[in-house]
Amino acid sequence: MTNPENNKAKSKLKFGIGTSIIFILLGMYLTTKTANDSTDFNPTIVIGVGILLIVVFLLVILLSVKKLNNLKNR
Repeated sequence: MTNPENNKAKSKLKFGIGTSIIFILLGMYLTTKTANDSTDFNPTIVIGVGILLIVVFLLVILLSVKKLNNLKNR
């Protein structure tokens, strides 16, 4: 049996994974040529921010999936 706290933790992790996917898509957009053409910022900084978003939120997804699997095994 699962308790309500366990279900709430699973919901939070799934929500975190979903929002991380959105930020990864934003990072992918920032690394494209169209994003660099439509901004007045330095293209190198825009690409750097895009890559940083992808890396950080991929790590968030990996850690969330690992924690989610640990909760399922309890």
